[in-house]
Amino acid sequence: MPVIRLSTKRLFNFLGREIAESDLERLLMRVKGEVERVGDGYIEVEINSDRLDMMISEGVA
Repeated sequence: MPVIRLSTKRLFNFLGREIAESDLERLLMRVKGEVERVGDGYIEVEINSDRLDMMISEGVA
């Protein structure tokens, strides 16, 4: 499955607020995404192949 790297600043901007890493992981699991790695200013998410709408920050938000 594809893994995408997203800017956390950009993602939180689309969400309208910052959220904890544990909450983000839980929410992504609900929409068939899995956090692979969290780094300084980015997050890598494995996206289920049937959720191509989540290939960009706007789709994840």
